Amino acid sequence: MRSMRCWSNSALLALAALLSCTTASPAPYIPKDDAVVLARLPASARQAEFQSLRDDVRSRPDDEAAALALAQRYLEVGRAEADPRFISYAQATLTPWLNRPTPPTQALVLQAIAVQYLHRFDEALKLLDRALTQAPDNAQAWVTKASLLQVQGRLSEAKDSCRALLRLTDRMIALTCLTSIDSSLGQLQPSYQRMQALLPALQREPPEVRAWMLLQLSDMALRLGDDKAAEDHAAAALSIDPKNAAAKVAVADLLIDAGQWQAVRDLLRDDADNDVLLLRLAIASRYRGSDANRYAALYESRLDAARQRGDGDAHLREHARFMLDVKGDAAAAVTLAEKNFSKQREPEDVRLLLRAAKASGQWQPATEAIAWIRRHDYQDARVTSTVGERLAATKP
Repeated sequence: MRSMRCWSNSALLALAALLSCTTASPAPYIPKDDAVVLARLPASARQAEFQSLRDDVRSRPDDEAAALALAQRYLEVGRAEADPRFISYAQATLTPWLNRPTPPTQALVLQAIAVQYLHRFDEALKLLDRALTQAPDNAQAWVTKASLLQVQGRLSEAKDSCRALLRLTDRMIALTCLTSIDSSLGQLQPSYQRMQALLPALQREPPEVRAWMLLQLSDMALRLGDDKAAEDHAAAALSIDPKNAAAKVAVADLLIDAGQWQAVRDLLRDDADNDVLLLRLAIASRYRGSDANRYAALYESRLDAARQRGDGDAHLREHARFMLDVKGDAAAAVTLAEKNFSKQREPEDVRLLLRAAKASGQWQPATEAIAWIRRHDYQDARVTSTVGERLAATKP
């Protein structure tokens, strides 16, 4: 098994999916080979790093380790920065290996991470099951599977995958995986306390892992109703990893909730190329800024392009929130949010559906969400403040 230091970055790719999986950008064009130029990016230390890895692959086309190292680095950057180009590069790098009669286990895992980014969850799970059939002790496959199942709201199954990690890798990663799930199973306060207790041990981990854990703490604090702690955790994550798109989303959403429209615009002024961050700009600009129509029109054009490519379902959450918080069309929002909830059930998916149901006055689409909350004893202060009376009134 790989050293923990190498594996922890891989863990981030899956575990950060609690936010980054849901911040998918448009499905990228996948070139037939790695030589196809998709975009010209500025020269930088990162580009020099990629060039070195690409040179290794070109000079040794049958070197599995070289190809997997390049694909994994593409995925790390693509997911951390929500840049779909790097997901494309990773898939192009993996394609020759996936086409082999027996693909390498790690190629299957990395491809699963790539299609997870595109919200093709069932396909990703099949790839992971193939990988685990070949290598039952592959820790990265287990943690990625746990993340996918958690996104889908299949919490008991996700917990089983986390348990498999206890015998495979550093206990802190396994315990963090379990604690994250327990926080959605009626154990929010003790889970938050356990996660805080793990923080000192994180100083030995890479910045991306520390940022990921702080974002988990931020979400738990938000669900506990402690907005100040949520803001502090999210800001700390962003200071550790300033290019992390998930951290920017978390900070921006907290600022939006606080009505700090100009602060959102200041935070994201250079991020309009990222669809998920552009949505936050459009929301904030609706209330503060002369360019509100420009951001809304730009975001709508991105949605239209996604629909034309046939990947509109990868953006259901964002589309629903756009209709609710930018266009003010609650009826359209609740329809989209219900469809989104059928695919993924993270905290924001729950909150969004219930907000849209309340705004539209249409509670039938939220029936399954309310049942899911009860079934898992799910705790979230914002859900309670939005529909607490209705939850009490409809309690069996």
